[in-house]
Amino acid sequence: MRAGILTFHRANNFGAVLQAYALQQTIKKFSWDCDIIDYTREKYKDVFIWQKNKIKNFLNDRKDKQPYTYQEFIHLMLGEQYFYRENGKQFADFRNKYMQMSQPVVKKTISQLNNQYDLFIAGSDQIWNPGRINIELTYMLDFVSEPNKKGSYAASFGVTEIPQNYLNTYKRVFEDIKYLSVREQAGADIIWKLTGRTAEVVLDPTFLLSPTEWDKLSESSDSKNYIIVYQLGEYSETLMNFAHTLSYKTGLPIRLILTRKCRYKADEYCKHMGPGQWLTQIKNARYIVTNSFHGVAFSIIYNKNFFVEITEERLRTSMASRIKDLLEMFHLENRLIKHGVNEYWNIPIDYQQVNQRLTQKQTESKSYLKNMLSVEEKNQ
Repeated sequence: MRAGILTFHRANNFGAVLQAYALQQTIKKFSWDCDIIDYTREKYKDVFIWQKNKIKNFLNDRKDKQPYTYQEFIHLMLGEQYFYRENGKQFADFRNKYMQMSQPVVKKTISQLNNQYDLFIAGSDQIWNPGRINIELTYMLDFVSEPNKKGSYAASFGVTEIPQNYLNTYKRVFEDIKYLSVREQAGADIIWKLTGRTAEVVLDPTFLLSPTEWDKLSESSDSKNYIIVYQLGEYSETLMNFAHTLSYKTGLPIRLILTRKCRYKADEYCKHMGPGQWLTQIKNARYIVTNSFHGVAFSIIYNKNFFVEITEERLRTSMASRIKDLLEMFHLENRLIKHGVNEYWNIPIDYQQVNQRLTQKQTESKSYLKNMLSVEEKNQ
């Protein structure tokens, strides 16, 4: 049996690549062969669509629901270009070494894969986001000819509601996908409102592998006497202030993982890193300070004391909900940084209860995935 995963595997983002790897490895445990579909989308359309929507909202005096302001978006694009240039080779090496992929395909040729796989899985990440990927129907498996061969695992929308002009399209594609699961409750709510169908809320794929399995990707050993700061988007002054306060109180140096050019001071700067090196830094840190979902996810996987800030740009969208949902799931709401402060900085996390809850959710998520794969097998 062969499965093909469609996700953002070529994004040079640690979380995006590692979640794709994790889902592929988990599926292989069920005795399926599994490829990442090596699909390349026309990503530059996103910029033009984003700007067109901004202008239309302005001219029609409508509320702007785009997640970024112009300034934030420009900084985001420039930051991504910088990160790609500095880290592209390390990510390419990781994909070549650890990820099994299909033949390269684009929009016009992806339908040729129909007969090569028994099941297509729309994988995790914000693959169903209507604002950032120009409602890319390929990630909704529109090219797959048989509904019984369509499924999703931990897919995410990144928004709390679908734009009015896309409602019918989303409704049509979700009625045609046999197995539906999402990463956040907000996504399940969207699908219910559109179709009346219940989508299961499952763990991000990174949680499906054990720390020992992740250790196979670590590339070096290091001391644990440092604070890792890992940020996505614009660097947050309040997050950095908290990190410096934590450094002062603990006497530990700050290691800043660079994802773009940065004006903030740190004791060490980590750059030119691939996913394996990033994992090593997370695994061996004493504390982790982040605003990233996967920064939090791997902190929990490795039982680290962490603190997370939800930045203003994410508060305007459900991008914040994925972090909040994760904290609530494990009763870790007290790890939030608010206005640059967290009064629990010297209280370690009790991971006994967290790990018990994680084991329970892993069982539920793997059961969904196993059912999707075994049911498909019985239908052959």
